[in-house]
Amino acid sequence: MNLFNRGKAITSNRAFPFFFIAIVIAVAYGSILSHIYSLRNDQLNYFLPVRMYMSDAFNHHEFMLWNPFMTGSYPLHADMQSSVWNPFVVVLAWLFNYNITLFSFELLMYYIIGAFGCYYFVRNFSSNTLTPIALAICYGCSGVAASDVEFMSWVRSIALFHGLLIFFINY
Repeated sequence: MNLFNRGKAITSNRAFPFFFIAIVIAVAYGSILSHIYSLRNDQLNYFLPVRMYMSDAFNHHEFMLWNPFMTGSYPLHADMQSSVWNPFVVVLAWLFNYNITLFSFELLMYYIIGAFGCYYFVRNFSSNTLTPIALAICYGCSGVAASDVEFMSWVRSIALFHGLLIFFINY
């Protein structure tokens, strides 16, 4: 009996790796989602108010071109760091009232997307089914990912990095 083939029966289901990775990442960052530990600094002082303003503008059927509430007012389309025009942020702001819980959920989704991308990337180079799962969890919970929790634009970069690598390898 080969011990290395033992995990094939467990992971033969195509949906198993995604559910398992998502659950492990959600548990790892559950303290942020459950507000045991709060986001801080730029997340609360800069990114969250911009998203709350977007959400309020959508709820009042306004198109937000100018943010009058921060730094003496400035045009939102000139702000590349706050990801005002990110499709994921726009959909969340349009569907829900943006608050700290939704902001934490958005952060968690970026970590899960990054772990899925790592899973797909490692799957191209490994014949074993458990190796991509383990490396995806390690990537999503790594110190680089956890230490960048303060900068949302860096977290988005971590989430989309493997998608770019897969694109360049395949095409």
